[in-house]
Amino acid sequence: MSTQDGWTTIDRSDWAASGVNLSGTTGHITVEKFNFARAAFPVGLVSTARGYSFNSSGCAGTGSFSSMPTRAVTIAGSNFINCSGTTAILNIPATANYQADNKNWSITNTKVWGASVGGIRLSPFTSSPFATITGCDCSGNTGIGIDVQSPCYFRDNTAEGNTTFGINFQSLEDAAAYNLTARGNTTGEVQLSNAEVEIYGLDTNTVGGSASPQIYMPNNVGGRAVIYNWTQYTGGAPAAQLTRLGSPATNQASGNTVNAQKEGGNAANNTIYTDFGTATTTGVVGQPGSGIAWKLTPNAKALADSPLKVNVGKVACPANVPTTIKYWAKHSAASGISSRLRVPGGRYAGVGSPGTDVVSATVSGTAYAQYSVTFTPTENCVVDVFFETWGSTTQNATVSGPVAISQ
Repeated sequence: MSTQDGWTTIDRSDWAASGVNLSGTTGHITVEKFNFARAAFPVGLVSTARGYSFNSSGCAGTGSFSSMPTRAVTIAGSNFINCSGTTAILNIPATANYQADNKNWSITNTKVWGASVGGIRLSPFTSSPFATITGCDCSGNTGIGIDVQSPCYFRDNTAEGNTTFGINFQSLEDAAAYNLTARGNTTGEVQLSNAEVEIYGLDTNTVGGSASPQIYMPNNVGGRAVIYNWTQYTGGAPAAQLTRLGSPATNQASGNTVNAQKEGGNAANNTIYTDFGTATTTGVVGQPGSGIAWKLTPNAKALADSPLKVNVGKVACPANVPTTIKYWAKHSAASGISSRLRVPGGRYAGVGSPGTDVVSATVSGTAYAQYSVTFTPTENCVVDVFFETWGSTTQNATVSGPVAISQ
């Protein structure tokens, strides 16, 4: 028969071998519209063969593939239900073959549910070219839903109800992800372990609530996230924990941050979560004509030499022209907290020196007043202006525009 007109189901019943054994092939084979059940391996593959495709097929109560080929594999529109394996059901291996072939794994519109291990894992050092993981749902697994340890095309993925983390980003720099859902995972929704990731669209709003950290960073590792349009669980029963920044010990700081923009889909709601406190625009009323304003609430780790700070502007400055930059600021109480504007010295020729910054007068009072920094760079530059605060765990400082610049 030359035309496929239905599905083929192979139930081995005995878990003794492969549903279809392709170990004698050289690759370039497509398995499509097959269902496999109770097989040790749904498909027996050759680890070095090229061109395998597994499309519109399903595996129920089987193991994973007999091997994970070190050449590109395409998996599309398939389901792996209650399967078992090692580390993850779809474990993309590290190899130099992807670069040699100019092609990497592609897993799209695929479900991994109820596995005895993790769902999908992308090994380190597999980013040339990028692998593709899109439209996948890895939920209810005993392990990490989706474990990403190399840059890849990563979008429209879901991970719910896994026993550790929904999504893990590890050993990454300048990675990007789009339209992710991670909810109801036991240890945390999204983990960052020595990773810097930008996420454009994230839903961690678990139905019924969850006390698990929605962004989780382990102790003694680095992590930084920028999240645009974050739908959070913010309830009190159970109490929501938006971030865990992984401080290594009491009174120690990791330096990890989560920058959230457009929280809850509201462009006015933006928060920076740090070891030294939080800075937010949510519900903050600025000086008239300012647009948004930042309220900074320091914690006990925020000291004069390690303040809670926010970058309030980048200002282009011409060489040899005096520049004065003014912002409005105030405190929530008349005393007990310290704040100021600061331009770091030593970064720009003629602007302070290493260890000697250009700073404003200390903020005083509970009503908005203007504070300024003045300097004369000796070359054209773009300077960063920071507002920083420290000295209280119960009070806050607010900085606002309109910004006044004279040159």
